Amino acid sequence: MASLSYTRDNANQITGQTPTGLPGAAETDAYNNLNQLKSVTSGGTTTTNAYDAANNASTLRGGTQTFDAANQLCWSNPTIVSSPSCASKPAGASGYGYDNDGNRTISTPATGSATTYTYNGSDELTKATTGTTTTTYAYNAGGLRTSKTTGTTTTSFTWDDAKVANLLTDGTNTWIHGPGGVPLEQISGTQLQFFFTDQIGSTRALTDNTGNVVATYSFDAYGKTTGHTGTSTTPLQYTGGYTDTETSYIYLRARYYDTNTAQFLTKDPAYQRTLQWFAYAGNNPLNIVDPLGLWGFWDTVGAIGLGVAIVGLALTGVGAIAEIAAGSAFVAGEAVAEGAAIGAEAADAAALASESADAATAGAEEASAANAPREVPWAKPLKNVGTAMGDLGFAGDAVNCGATGDDLACAATYVGGVALGFGWAAGAAGVVGGGWDVGSLLFGAGASGIDGKSTWDAVVKACSGKG
Repeated sequence: MASLSYTRDNANQITGQTPTGLPGAAETDAYNNLNQLKSVTSGGTTTTNAYDAANNASTLRGGTQTFDAANQLCWSNPTIVSSPSCASKPAGASGYGYDNDGNRTISTPATGSATTYTYNGSDELTKATTGTTTTTYAYNAGGLRTSKTTGTTTTSFTWDDAKVANLLTDGTNTWIHGPGGVPLEQISGTQLQFFFTDQIGSTRALTDNTGNVVATYSFDAYGKTTGHTGTSTTPLQYTGGYTDTETSYIYLRARYYDTNTAQFLTKDPAYQRTLQWFAYAGNNPLNIVDPLGLWGFWDTVGAIGLGVAIVGLALTGVGAIAEIAAGSAFVAGEAVAEGAAIGAEAADAAALASESADAATAGAEEASAANAPREVPWAKPLKNVGTAMGDLGFAGDAVNCGATGDDLACAATYVGGVALGFGWAAGAAGVVGGGWDVGSLLFGAGASGIDGKSTWDAVVKACSGKG
């Protein structure tokens, strides 16, 4: 039976992985004092990572990466370079360029053809051209990709976005997802295959309906594919994100992720809050997941004092579903909202949810009165977070939490509320009201069982003066 076993430190971070019945060797992992992945040792080889003051991976997999004053990647070299600078790209390095909005516009490899990129007014990738091959991309009003076309071949995407935006089909494959959007089954024609995933939702094996392994995948810590065996394939690979063959980038809803550089192609729309301009998962990819291309789960939860552990389950035949446990770091009465002008600092644990919801509404109305609503292109992806993360904090979880005391339901409720409140709603309120107070407090609404879409709609109405 295929399985993955883990060792963890006192902070519940993975310090070792041992595969059984899967490709790859056992590895040990180490972190710096900011909980960023510092090194990975496997098969007698150690690869190192280091980060600059702006959280950019200046050393990645033992090679050098250089960034400009805007935290944009200038070049990436597979080996260490002494005294690197953007003005001097070494031979063998890949170079990168960006537009004034922080969108990557060109990738120039050490060998081969460069790839250029085009974006729309919402900073969504609309075209990628390598040599004579061009792929175009289209999106719906909610920012989800609906199609891509290479030459005369169009791939259409259908989403279930009633609550969490899960990809249902790309015209060739159909998928069934479990809690948190983890893929469970892939249907290709008459073939039914099952996913076996690791602690961050990456596909490690596919089996047929008789239990035979028909494919395996292995990745390094930042998602670069290190191996694929078998006759079957799936585009849902690293963290279950959709990997595009034409670019090798992973489509993570709001942004595209480049595993070669551990960088997103476009900057984080909430970079003022996350302090992660282009970095992936807080530079802690073994413990933090970012399925929406906005921020990692630990980043979101940690920002308001929740200790969260994403615990990988053994590959037992139903896929490893993330188990989320709320830690003891949640302290009632703590200043959960930075600059909480609306006020929840003094609220005790029992009253926090309802008071926060009321405060959020009042704060949104204040924001509307102080600032006229305006269209901001980068704000649109933030709405997707609320829709997607609503799956972790919806009313069903709240009911189970209150009625049965189910620990996982309680944790999911709080985590979902935190994500929808501190993330997209906060961003939206910030766009309209110039502040983050409203969204920071909205996690109470999620803890009360209000799902992402309902809460989002309430915020939009309040902020637009229509509520």
